[in-house]
Amino acid sequence: MSYDFLNFYINNSKKGEWSGELGWSKETYTLPAGTHTLRWEYEKDYGFDEGEDCVWIDNIKFPPTAIVVDVETVVEQDIEIYPNPNKGMFNIELGDSESVVTIYNAIGQVVYQNEALSNKVEIKLDNVNSGLYFVNIRNSEMNVTEKIIVK
Repeated sequence: MSYDFLNFYINNSKKGEWSGELGWSKETYTLPAGTHTLRWEYEKDYGFDEGEDCVWIDNIKFPPTAIVVDVETVVEQDIEIYPNPNKGMFNIELGDSESVVTIYNAIGQVVYQNEALSNKVEIKLDNVNSGLYFVNIRNSEMNVTEKIIVK
């Protein structure tokens, strides 16, 4: 019997479903011309916690003419970032007190990195332009990236 599932959707239509302890596999999907939303969704049954209880997705290849507009990661963790939008000062509340916080600008340059030794961190971004930034929070149990907007 399977309990945890990885579901793959193209434009909100389920195209694949995997469960259990599986080895690496290659999956291929054809996308017609146009704009599409691709979504991978991990459903964890919290009644059972055997095995790795996680999913690895890697080596995603897009055609050379593809333009990736947005990447959003949704993970249910005890993380709060506020206020968002902000003026370069904001707070991060972490469920785990020992994490590395790295902030990237929209072109992937690191604008801030520091180790968070408590479960609440106040961030002040000096001399950054208004725009979209990505906050990566990494520790032994998670690697989560959230979007923030600096006005």
